[in-house]
Amino acid sequence: LVYIYNDDLNEALRQKYVEEAMLDATGLQTAIATVEKLHEQKVLQKVVDEFLISHPQYHKVAIYGLIDHRPLVLASSDLALIGREVHGEALDTLLHGKPGYHEERKEGGEKILETVIPIFIRGKTAAAIGLYAPASSQDILISHLRARVVNIGLLGVGTLLLILSLVVNKMMVRPVRGLVQHTEDI
Repeated sequence: LVYIYNDDLNEALRQKYVEEAMLDATGLQTAIATVEKLHEQKVLQKVVDEFLISHPQYHKVAIYGLIDHRPLVLASSDLALIGREVHGEALDTLLHGKPGYHEERKEGGEKILETVIPIFIRGKTAAAIGLYAPASSQDILISHLRARVVNIGLLGVGTLLLILSLVVNKMMVRPVRGLVQHTEDI
């Protein structure tokens, strides 16, 4: 029961995060849509920097796009990634126009949840936004709720056993005592 509850909770938290990231990305999509050419790296970088100031919960933000039919990182909060080829979930979103998310582990064991949202200009996927946020606060919440469920379950089982022993005492032990006492009197 706790395992099923934990999986449901994990999925609900992931879904909440993805919805929140998509909502946050709408402002970024609007800012990017006003940029005349997606090749203007300085303008895109300024948009990313301003977004990170207003949304500090994100570890990393990246804008992916196609330049000469090559999927590249156009702007990123990690400047070393700019100009590199795009792979994985970001590439799928860029090519197919469907949002996606997945978890990845960093070297320190920290879980990062990546959400990739497409940017549509004139009905076509022009770029994609990658938002990366640490999932550690979610893990703490899950552990806390799991401990709470276990404690409540143990308390419930203890209460049930106490009630059961009282019922057994009333239904079985008292009549047997009465019979024993009655037979001793005879």
